[in-house]
Amino acid sequence: MISAIACVDNNWGIGYKGELLEYIPEDMKFFKEKTVNNVVIMGRKTYESMMSKPLPFRTNIVVTSKISSPCEVCEIDENGTIFMTIDFVKLYLNTLHPDNPIDYYIIGGGQLYKELLPLCGKAYVTKVNHSYENVDTYFPNIDNVPDWEIESESEIKEYNGVKYQFYTYRKKV
Repeated sequence: MISAIACVDNNWGIGYKGELLEYIPEDMKFFKEKTVNNVVIMGRKTYESMMSKPLPFRTNIVVTSKISSPCEVCEIDENGTIFMTIDFVKLYLNTLHPDNPIDYYIIGGGQLYKELLPLCGKAYVTKVNHSYENVDTYFPNIDNVPDWEIESESEIKEYNGVKYQFYTYRKKV
């Protein structure tokens, strides 16, 4: 399955200048539990915000327009990180069999969520009950998209005075 995973504020903001808006240990743990031993797909800026190091125990795909390999659609670096163009990622994801045992997670940034969300069947969204002032990157507000519905939500949790909830959205068939 192809899913998106993100932590958003009240306005669906996810970041500012390459940094997350909020650090919540339980959200980080949830992210890790979902993505380990699976495939994560991220934009170049998200990858660079991680000091250009792949996330361990995951296949890392970075979407970029800067491919220098002869095939001009993908290349692999010395760390095993795969770099692909957006068109090749879309083509690749569209060829996945529904029974594929490996899950694919779109992990950011904003433009990649916008481009690949139509290919996702689920979205795991941690909603932080706060509106941040400094935001330059957003996740699409799927509460306003008729194709998406809430499958489940956690109880309200709190960390350092910040309230949040875990939501699982499902794309309607």
